[in-house]
Amino acid sequence: MSYHRQWNESHGRFEARRCWATSDLSWLEGREHWDGLQSVVLVESDRFVGDSLSVERRYDLSSLPVDAKLLNEAARSHGAVENSLPWVLDVTFDEDRSRIRKENAPENFGLLRRLALCLLKGDTSLKGSIKGKRLKASWDDEYQIQVHCESAGN
Repeated sequence: MSYHRQWNESHGRFEARRCWATSDLSWLEGREHWDGLQSVVLVESDRFVGDSLSVERRYDLSSLPVDAKLLNEAARSHGAVENSLPWVLDVTFDEDRSRIRKENAPENFGLLRRLALCLLKGDTSLKGSIKGKRLKASWDDEYQIQVHCESAGN
């Protein structure tokens, strides 16, 4: 068993993360179905924001060796990757409040939002936020065309 504890404070939040990892997989049914499986991991996070506390407990299977510090950092960075795109889409396009619900429309509009995000991220002609670039593209047809053409390599 390997153990690691990490403390972080940022944006008015305090987080304590604890990680336990083991290479003893003898108890895990179906382990033969995961090629390269080396460890089972438990990550427990306590987040303090003001006076409120939230606790999250997550179990992971990993192909990494039993090193709780490495596995704790891997779990945290994986969460950051997972959360960054949804966060940008919500902040830029207010996606969480979308009322588009019928048939294939949510998936279609989600695809269009991601496409627009890629185009705006690729634009180097304008400094500033994605939200600002989106606003400028809604006002300025020439800028909108420039963003599109720049991404097409024209």
